[in-house]
Amino acid sequence: MEGEAYELQKEYHQRATGYIKQALECDESSNNTETAILLYKKGIRELEKAVNIYIDPSNSRAAELNAKMRKNLTMARDRVNVLQDLIRKENAIPTRAQRPTSPRRVLSPPPSALSKFQSPATATPMNHAVIKPKQVANAAKKELPTRSDHDSASSQSKRPALKLPNVEPQLISYILDEVIESRPNVKFDDVGGQESAKRALEEAVILPVLRPEMFTGLRAPVRGILLFGPPGNGKTMLAKAVASEAKARFFNISASSLTSKYVGEGEKLVRALFAAARELQPSIIFIDEVDSLLTERKESEHDAMRRLKTEFLIQFDGVQTNSDDRILVLAATNRPFELDDAALRRFPRRIYIQLPDSRTRRHLLKHLLNKQEHNLTSADFDWIAQETHGYSGSDLTSLAKDAAMGPVRELRVDELKKLSVSRIRPVSRPDFVQALRKIRASVTTSTLDKYIQWNRTFGDCSS
Repeated sequence: MEGEAYELQKEYHQRATGYIKQALECDESSNNTETAILLYKKGIRELEKAVNIYIDPSNSRAAELNAKMRKNLTMARDRVNVLQDLIRKENAIPTRAQRPTSPRRVLSPPPSALSKFQSPATATPMNHAVIKPKQVANAAKKELPTRSDHDSASSQSKRPALKLPNVEPQLISYILDEVIESRPNVKFDDVGGQESAKRALEEAVILPVLRPEMFTGLRAPVRGILLFGPPGNGKTMLAKAVASEAKARFFNISASSLTSKYVGEGEKLVRALFAAARELQPSIIFIDEVDSLLTERKESEHDAMRRLKTEFLIQFDGVQTNSDDRILVLAATNRPFELDDAALRRFPRRIYIQLPDSRTRRHLLKHLLNKQEHNLTSADFDWIAQETHGYSGSDLTSLAKDAAMGPVRELRVDELKKLSVSRIRPVSRPDFVQALRKIRASVTTSTLDKYIQWNRTFGDCSS
């Protein structure tokens, strides 16, 4: 229940952040004051919902978020008051030349004595200070930790959820807040085909969690799995299924999660990531588009990126690693031939996520049209599956969407306004005939040949 309350609190905070960002754009660029006030008030309502959710005070992550939201709430309320005062002054003075100049950006900082769990209604008023709206935007955003943040971390009352040696608390807090995602509602059965990939992931993730005493020594699961192949065939969907079915902490990272404008900050974030994963094991670190992070090292590349790659390889399989660690690094890429050799060695299982075969395409089409009215027969599905040779999973989705628009395209705009949804005819085979003329395969034969050759050289050819 505590986890559900925290997730609900984060959902309200995300919506409030979106409204406040829109309000700031209106406030700064277009000077549309009334629209800005309306958007600020929407954000305030979402923040009020979030801070009124009871969270256990021992949950430090929730306490950090709660304190941040109360600060944003105070600043947004003060900005609304200032804008409303400006509107009243403009309405009271008839001519522009007579209008007195007043500070445009007047906001009040939050009370320093405000408790993390104090009700917003009990906040004491303070004198206004001149603050630009960009400060509201910075307060509403979650940014990478800066060096000044690290220096002032000890003076703040925020505490990270973990205390790890040789790792700065602010970095741990960032990893826990930004990298760990909630479990998506995806099962292995939702992914059509790719049986070899499913078996490998079950061996590496599901079974060791169920029977840890059996998977020790030489049976210890692999620590790195690389999913490669043409785009749009379920690599990310398989990762979501692992996150949903495995009883493990799931870290979803990208190159942007581990890079910073400060020299040396990227390496520290990588160290914090693996330290948190070891502390919270069993853990899964998923790296989508891993080629953007672990490409082949060259003399011409930037020194900061080179050091980040080196730190990642050291943390992955270096002196500090332990063979008993229950950490899986699951990576996906469309360009495996660009990976560094040292990175490739750390992924002993390299699984080719192929284009769907005829039987899988038929299954995917039936799944896509499951909730759509259609009159397609079994023979029609077989014909479409044969005609879509070389199509990826995303290509089939685009094809089904275009075919579903066929009955709507036949109607005029005035008919669409009056016609009931139940009166629109079902999708038929001629709709797919027309869609096949527009939606073509996105993967070329030459690209497929490169994947096949790389798979023969480096991949898992057991299936």
